[in-house]
This record gives sequence, structure tokens and C-alpha cells, in this order.
Amino acid sequence: MAHEWRQGNCKLTYLYEFRDFETDLVFLLLGVFPSVIAPKAYKGRSAIWAAITDYFVTGHDQEPDVSSVIQSYAKIGREYGFQTEDMGHFINGILFAATSNAAPTVFWLCLHIFADPELLSNIRSEVAKVCTVIDITVGNKREATIDLTNIATSCPVLLSAYQEVLRLKTNGVLARLIEEDTILSDSESSYLLKKGFMLQIPTHVLHTSPEIWGENSLVFNAARFLPSVSGGDAQEATKEQEKLRKKAFNPFGGGAHLCPGRHFAFVEIMGLAALMTVGYEVTSREGVVLEMPADPERAIHFGESVVKPSAELQKMGVSVSRRKEWEDVIWKFRVVDE
Repeated sequence: MAHEWRQGNCKLTYLYEFRDFETDLVFLLLGVFPSVIAPKAYKGRSAIWAAITDYFVTGHDQEPDVSSVIQSYAKIGREYGFQTEDMGHFINGILFAATSNAAPTVFWLCLHIFADPELLSNIRSEVAKVCTVIDITVGNKREATIDLTNIATSCPVLLSAYQEVLRLKTNGVLARLIEEDTILSDSESSYLLKKGFMLQIPTHVLHTSPEIWGENSLVFNAARFLPSVSGGDAQEATKEQEKLRKKAFNPFGGGAHLCPGRHFAFVEIMGLAALMTVGYEVTSREGVVLEMPADPERAIHFGESVVKPSAELQKMGVSVSRRKEWEDVIWKFRVVDE
């Protein structure tokens, strides 16, 4: 089933085809009869390619309301002789990187925030400090600008909640080449890591270890990453434990392979979460505070780093409405220092 939305005059097929594509991506990468072994992913990818190619062929990337990222990409691509089909194929990779992990992260973050009235109140107070509202003459509206350039320092509770979501919901793998024979030992066993082999480290193990994070390691704690001076979980940890936690926290990989898009992801996730908390009410369909539902663990697919909600949880439904006195606001973001 396709979901259609309009960019200028261009109708673009996207949501459901992309979900089909990313779910069975690993089978497409095998390159063996993809239309047979991964028919839904193959058809989804083909539909996305066709839509994006049509988007560039018809010149909609040059319309004034298109993002500067797409405009710059298209301009550079044409200057270097990219074929329109190639540009469409490449953009699909950008879409995958920008949405496959960011979307579920902001889902989990907003769900935890709106299911906890005290946490919601604290974050709203923080976001208000980085939100500037001015009156504008057009349409008797107000313009609210959320300053994302210092949101990390001005909104410590929101930042801590974001990091806690990453700790519990990211499930990547760190890969390292063993350069020398190395023996790892504990009180019971010893392990030989042979030179020339690859070592794979699942981050979920590091992120949920009771030895590192305490007995409540599997429980969401929005204050866990707050500095000790702010009453965070860190005040109960020794300095050695704090060092260990910093080393164990790897939602974006580490070393030379640290995710280059982590800053972009931070801005888009924190921006949307900040906007939703300060500008909207999100409740159950019955209009009461959301309850954090039990969501069974789900294996992630190749290319994903963040666990997506189960099919059952995706059906829970919510009621979203503008907050009182924020109904007339036009939202903007400040993402770079002027």
C-alpha cells in the first residue's frame, strides 16, 4: 500500500514502500535473484527509485520550498554529470540513513516523555528557555523559534532522556580487527583472540550490563545521564563506574568508525521532541495520560541500529492536539550560529 504526499506539484510515493525495502535489505544485498528471494523489498525499492527519478526529471528539486540539502545535492550531481537515475538511487541511501534509525528513536523518546507527567513538565520548562516567540503581522500568527545550537547544555533532562533511549534501544555491532594475539581473562575463564580475525561486540550487551549500569540496567531512567550535581544517576556511581559507562556507551559506534551523521540525527530528533513537548498535548485515544505499554523484544534487521516498535505497539494510537495558547504558532528552528 502506498502513502502519497505532495512536494510542490510532485506526488511522491514513500512510506510503506520504504518500510518494505528496509525490512529485507540484507536479501537485496546478496544480489541473487532479488525479485524472487525478496519480492516486497525489491518492489519497494523499485517504487522509491521511480518516484525519486520522476522528482528530479520534472525539476521539482529546484522549487523554492525544497530543502537546501536536496537542492545542493542535485546541483552538485548535475555539475559532475550524474544521470538522473543515479541521483535517484543515491538519494535512496540518504533516505535510509536519515529515517531508518532516527524515526524510531524519536518515537521511543516522545513515548517515554508523554507517559511521565513529571518528566514532561521538567522538559517543557527546559525547552521554554531555548524557545523565542515573536508576533508577526501576517495572518495574526506568532513565530516560535527553537534554538538547537545550545539545546544540549540548556536542556539536560531532555538530553539525558535521549541518551537513555539510545542506551536501551540501539542494538548495533562494533567490529574491530585483532592486530595481535590477545588473551582476555576473568575469574573463571580465558579467551584467546587471534591476530588477523575480526572481533564483533554487540552494543546491546554493553548498554544493558548490570555490572556497568546497576541492577536497574533494563529500566528506563530519564535521569541516568544527568551529571551528579543535577541529581542524576551518576551521583550514585563511583568515578571508575562513570568512566566505564562512558566507554560502554556506543550508540553511534566508536573510534575511526564513529557515525558521521550523529550530529544531524541529534538535531532532527531533539528538534522534533522539543517541538512536540512544548507545543502539543499527546494523550491516549481516550484523552488520558499515555501508559508505557509492555513491548516485546524484537530482533532488528540488517542496516538498522534502533529497535522499531512491534506491530502491536504501532497500533496503540494516540490523540495529538495543540496546547492551549500555542494554537497560532508557526514553528521554526535555529540550527547554526549566525
